[in-house]
Order: sequence, then structure tokens, then C-alpha cells
Amino acid sequence: MDMVIKIAFDMDEVLVRLMDKLIEFHNHEYGTSLMLEDFKTYSLEDSVGCSHQESTERLHQFFKSGFFHGIKPVPGSQDNVSLIVDRYGVQQVITARPDLITSETIDCINSFYPRQFSSINLTNQWHGERPAIKKSDVCKKLG
Repeated sequence: MDMVIKIAFDMDEVLVRLMDKLIEFHNHEYGTSLMLEDFKTYSLEDSVGCSHQESTERLHQFFKSGFFHGIKPVPGSQDNVSLIVDRYGVQQVITARPDLITSETIDCINSFYPRQFSSINLTNQWHGERPAIKKSDVCKKLG
């Protein structure tokens, strides 16, 4: 290891391909034919025109589904994270995911990236139950 540098990785679409499975779930459950190009943000509200409440309900259904549990790593991410960890030490994950999927999030990271991350921080920006935390505030807290 050359030197210790703290790097915070985002999770979805950086470490794992969440959107592929969310789209597959939505198309299966709601009879849509969405594609990744239909999403300009992570918001179902913006992409399918449903209410915030409906979007939250659909996401919670997705989190309980086999589609969510079938998420795979972004191609090349495991090798690249390993190279960074070898050079700079164990790193952190900061994700907008809600607290209600903390266990699943930790399991996912530990499954695909064992011993690569010292902390996994959920900011609850994505339809969570408690107030959201800015990712920048988590970065400041981590140093």
C-alpha cells in the first residue's frame, strides 16, 4: 500500500447495477416497457409519471422482490475497487439508499466486495423514513 487516502464510493450504478433490475421489475409488475434511456434521474415519479406516494410503494415492493436481490456488480468494478484498496487502503461506501434496506445493502457489498470497505453509510435520500443526510455531510464526518 502506497499511502492511505480516503475514497468514498457511491453504490448504485458505480458498484452495482441497480437500475437494470429496477426496470426489469417495473416492466414485469406494471406492464411497462421502460428502458434505461427513459430515466434522466432515479425518480420513478419523473420517469413513469406516478405520484411520490406511488413511487415509494413501488420501490418498497422492488426492495422485497427477487429482482432486487438479483443485482450484480458493475462490470470491472470489483477489479478496480481491489486495485484502489491495494494502493490506498480500505475505503467507504456512501449511498442514498434508505435505512429500511440497510441489511440487504451491507450483505450486497460484503458479497461482491469482501473486506474492501470499512463503512457503508446510507443517507436515506431515496424514499426513507428518517430525514435524509447529504452525502457531502457524510464525507465531512468521515474526514
